Amino acid sequence: MRRPLALASVFAVVLAALAPAAPPSPRAQARIDALEKLLPEYEAAAAEHERAIARLAGSKDETVQLALDGARLRVDALRSVRRVIAADPEYLSWHLTETDFKNWRAGADYFLSHATAGTDPFAGKTSGIRTLRSPVDGQLLFYLFRLPRGYDPAKRYPLDVALHSGAALTWRAGWVDGAPSDDPKRAGGDGRIWVSPCGRGNNGYIGMGDAAVVAAVRDVTARYAVDPDRVTVGGSSMGGTGGFRLAALHPDLFAAAHSLTGGANYLGPAGDGRYDATLLLDNYANTGVCIWDAPKEGWFKQNRAFADGLRDRAAKLPGSYPVRELTDPTGGHGTIDKKLVAEGWEWVRKQKRDPHPKRVVYKTYSLRYDGAYWVHIEAVDNPAAPARVEAEVGPGGAVRVAAENVARLRLDLGRELVGDAPGVSVTVNGGPAVMVKPGAAVRLARDGDRWAPAGPPDPKAVEKRHGLSGPVGDVFLDGPVLLVHGPGVEAAKQVDAAVGRLFGPGDGGAVLHTGFERKADQDVTPADLADKHLVLFGTPKENAVVAKVADRLPVKFLADGVEVRGKAYRGPGVGLTMVYPNPLNPERYVLLVPSDYAGGSPLDLPDYLVGRRVEAKGRVSQQVLAKGWFDARWRLGP
Repeated sequence: MRRPLALASVFAVVLAALAPAAPPSPRAQARIDALEKLLPEYEAAAAEHERAIARLAGSKDETVQLALDGARLRVDALRSVRRVIAADPEYLSWHLTETDFKNWRAGADYFLSHATAGTDPFAGKTSGIRTLRSPVDGQLLFYLFRLPRGYDPAKRYPLDVALHSGAALTWRAGWVDGAPSDDPKRAGGDGRIWVSPCGRGNNGYIGMGDAAVVAAVRDVTARYAVDPDRVTVGGSSMGGTGGFRLAALHPDLFAAAHSLTGGANYLGPAGDGRYDATLLLDNYANTGVCIWDAPKEGWFKQNRAFADGLRDRAAKLPGSYPVRELTDPTGGHGTIDKKLVAEGWEWVRKQKRDPHPKRVVYKTYSLRYDGAYWVHIEAVDNPAAPARVEAEVGPGGAVRVAAENVARLRLDLGRELVGDAPGVSVTVNGGPAVMVKPGAAVRLARDGDRWAPAGPPDPKAVEKRHGLSGPVGDVFLDGPVLLVHGPGVEAAKQVDAAVGRLFGPGDGGAVLHTGFERKADQDVTPADLADKHLVLFGTPKENAVVAKVADRLPVKFLADGVEVRGKAYRGPGVGLTMVYPNPLNPERYVLLVPSDYAGGSPLDLPDYLVGRRVEAKGRVSQQVLAKGWFDARWRLGP
């Protein structure tokens, strides 16, 4: 049976693939030879496109910028070819031909013509690739789209969000097409809008991958006539994992999720509730799940347990946890009998989201994912433990809530739930009823054993909440992020190495990313402090911004190390990686990182980690000396 891979292992696989290897196969070499003869001509065209883009880049017109990003995507694809040849020549055995070069050139011409005219490049187009910008790192994200034949913006259409399988997107160029099409033969024939988002590569739709898919769903919903109550998500293999994961974290976005031989914790730390959907089964109370599995397939036992868990919950809460499991006795990974596939899709497409369900159940291991529908957790007692809330509107509009590890709640009690009653009775954990005025943000906070109405949280209070909950990976989920290094060329070079260790190589890697915006410490502005999460490289001696905040942090920098919880860690290579509310603006993060960062993916890091850089046999690694979490008020215990 195939075992789940940790994301760090995925990075190792990808980095190994990109390292110098044996000579290309004859098939790949023949393709490389042909492309290298063509590259000078197309690179010259790309240079012309870049000059045209630069002339229009200052426009404030959103339509112009949309068209320019369309041109940039095609230029970036062409510019990446030499990197593909150098780093991953075997990719050329199956991807990229002269036809791609021609399409990219024609596509760039098309989008630039619309940028010059200030017209919408997608008007009247029924298929193609749309772009959107990540607020985190400025990455040019995208999604393939296909509208149904006879598309009418006055109607509302179901939306299928198709998530690709593992390794289907490593180099962006392999996905990039030319100009969008208005050919009805390329439109959909099933009366649905279809999209396939760039989830930032082969990352299991975790972290920035999750955020990229959600951004694509919101973008297509804003631009096209999507019925928000008939949105489905999922795919095969890793795409199925994404369906499990996104529906568990964002159940109110989807009517149903589907997985064809996917695994719920594929490419993620198993047992980590931030990423492992098997620990979040409670959240599917109002979201359908279709699972195609096969006894001979590596994820079968896990998928059977997943489906059984949903069925057990449905037995306890009748009418909730809709699930359909279809097992092919002769199937394999990614291969299921077509009749069973059709049967499953028939069920999936009958599912419809209730935007105002009378019962909501939500469990979370991070306040980044704080609730769904009309129930949200605003504060917890212990951030290192899961929090759970179950809320139900009963007869007469009375609300019953059961809350575990929850300190403050927000209930959106609109007319759709409680009618026109002037007051609503809310009972939490069987305590005395609290009368509240219905509305969009009814807040309750616990004071000892009692719950009482509360006002909105203080945005400047130093407490864990959505968008400021930690751990380290949370810094890279809403942005913008600014990397700040000390003065000098060597300090700037160290940032490049650190970004590689945090996320891998970018295009061609497990997590597609840019190099992030970056500045030297003396160039950081008040606007940067107001708007951005700051990743600060180095110690107070190495970075002036670190020096400004050092005495307001719950740790102490030493001449040769760091002190945490009263214990000193000293010696060569000792450094601190820590996330904390920025003392200069507690509504944003600072992330402290050693200037010679030797760690790995941010997804594997808690709130803080003290490590020692180790170099052996040409490899860099990190010996963990201490790690842990802050409490709900960002404090360290004794």
